[in-house]
Amino acid sequence: MCNIFSKKNRHIRILNYEQHTRPLFIIPGTGGKCHSFRMLGRMFRNTCSLYGLDMMGAGRGEAPLKDIPGIAAQNIAWIREVQPSGPYRIIGHSFGAYILLEMIKQLEAAGDALDFAIVLDQALEKTFNPPLECSEADFMMFLAQGYFESFKVLAQPYPEWVLEMKAHIDTLPPAEMMPYITACISDRIPAVAGKVEYFSRLVNLRFYNDTMTYVPAGKIYAPVILLRAGKNNWQGMEETLGWSAFSDNITVKTVPGNHYNLMRGKNAIEVVHVIKNSIAACERSSAFPVVPVL
Repeated sequence: MCNIFSKKNRHIRILNYEQHTRPLFIIPGTGGKCHSFRMLGRMFRNTCSLYGLDMMGAGRGEAPLKDIPGIAAQNIAWIREVQPSGPYRIIGHSFGAYILLEMIKQLEAAGDALDFAIVLDQALEKTFNPPLECSEADFMMFLAQGYFESFKVLAQPYPEWVLEMKAHIDTLPPAEMMPYITACISDRIPAVAGKVEYFSRLVNLRFYNDTMTYVPAGKIYAPVILLRAGKNNWQGMEETLGWSAFSDNITVKTVPGNHYNLMRGKNAIEVVHVIKNSIAACERSSAFPVVPVL
């Protein structure tokens, strides 16, 4: 079973379901959605359930959350709908690893344990707001152009009204930028209005995630398994990519692929192999309760 949402909560994506197993949860990167983990879900058949958590802001009419501790708290509330108490097993990819760090801190502060935390190719370092040393309006337009060109909503050379739209969003606060862009494009090209509304949500979510300022802090006690992508060059960074400053229990492994494709195709086989070995080690050492069905 994959790409199906919980009947109770459409932010909880059921990537694989196996009855009577302790589940895995996966936190996506700045895109905020877990649809790209469908293949990963299939690879856990006959092993365990895998749930992806689509971020607030991915759904129609939702506003993205504005800080990483807030996203972490929301994710914890969602995973408790599936598994009311720990120990938990959580994966964080890319930006999702920052959220994972905060989730671990909050769970441990509440007295909950983790069997393990899997970090997929992400260093722990300060994030900056805004990125690329550009204005918020420029960055919003940069993201919007990328999405709308990729999905053939707009194409260069842009018509004059697109340039006028860009000039106007320079005057708007971030919360009003994407609604204005959505309305402009939908008015000019009514045939793509539905597509524009959907992709606008993704652009807006990506904007908020990419423009958060965050400074990692604190200490965690959960076992951390860092999977570094073999083709990704973390130039100048030590082996643990900064995680050893926050955890004394960290294992580092190198897996095939780069930051973006390590969970796709044949590259995913080694990632899943490491995770399954971690699950097997936990289950050899302790019994666990049946998890309620969503």
